[in-house]
Amino acid sequence: MACVYIGDGSWGEGAVYEALNLAALWHLPLLVVVEHNGIAQSTPTGQAMAGTVAGRAAAFGLAHTRITGTDPAAIRAGLAPLVARVRAGEPLIAEFHVPRLGPHSKGDDTRPAEQVAALPDWYPALAAAAPELDRAQRDRVARVVADVSARPPAEWTDR
Repeated sequence: MACVYIGDGSWGEGAVYEALNLAALWHLPLLVVVEHNGIAQSTPTGQAMAGTVAGRAAAFGLAHTRITGTDPAAIRAGLAPLVARVRAGEPLIAEFHVPRLGPHSKGDDTRPAEQVAALPDWYPALAAAAPELDRAQRDRVARVVADVSARPPAEWTDR
């Protein structure tokens, strides 16, 4: 089984449709996880995407599920039977509706600061559900930052 993560902004890319077409034709064990946060980099999704993710999945005859909650145990329980069908060759698009708490990249968030500050932060619930995994990932990131920070700056020359 393969799992691919894309954002709601990816639905304007032809490669996504080519992959979905092949997954449907060949009954590939493909789980497409869509992070639908309503803003594709700096453009609200409603201004860049006609229709819905569910409608686009239906166009390929693909199964679709929409997840709106943030309880990891409930999400896992709800997805388990669907993932079993993916493993049997029924591709699935799992669309997670979550708020985007920060910019896509530095300086590209066009939303007012008050709007962003009012969004619910779903990460604490995820960290609490698997504290050992959260700690391991935080340690991993800290090690990478320390390694990169310890390196000397690159020297640039005009050649």
